[in-house]
Amino acid sequence: MAYPSALAYPSPNYQAGRTAAITHVVLHTTEHNLPESLSILTDPYRSDAEGGRVSAHYLVAPSGSVYQLVDDSDTAWTAGPANPYSINIEVVGSASDPGTWSSAVVSSLGQLAGWLSSHYSIPLVYRDDPSSAPLARGFVAHGALQPATRSDPGPWFPWGDVRAIADPSLPPVAGGRNSAEFLGILALVGAAAALAWSLTK
Repeated sequence: MAYPSALAYPSPNYQAGRTAAITHVVLHTTEHNLPESLSILTDPYRSDAEGGRVSAHYLVAPSGSVYQLVDDSDTAWTAGPANPYSINIEVVGSASDPGTWSSAVVSSLGQLAGWLSSHYSIPLVYRDDPSSAPLARGFVAHGALQPATRSDPGPWFPWGDVRAIADPSLPPVAGGRNSAEFLGILALVGAAAALAWSLTK
């Protein structure tokens, strides 16, 4: 099965078929730009020294375009032991860069998440804690599955906004675009208040 809105960009890096039912969607950031990301995810000659052959089912570009690299019915290679039971989505960008999560990316990712949730009965529940990541069915951070070596999609990932687009009928949850920014705003407001108070003395 393939996402109807996706652009086909086949990768040779996959295992045909599945050995387990699809229960998770694993979310990643590529840590590269779009050309480099596509090259890495479709390179059949990557050596072990470079990390070996890798792929994902979907890649979300900064423009919001969604590429399908591996069919959902096949196994992609990007989430280690979770590969057999997961759909993997790579987002072009960096886990440490809040700019990765543009409105175009969030909108496309939300629509893709909603489609996957509907087609595979995967609840719109996000887990980014290693202790909760293995629980059945849901969306999970790559960093929660492999915390020793990965941190993506990172602290700026706006799950609340993605979820709201995936299913607008659901009540709001924490983790929207402004959750991390809100803390920064609070800090700035506090600093401004402290400065204003000091000037009145």
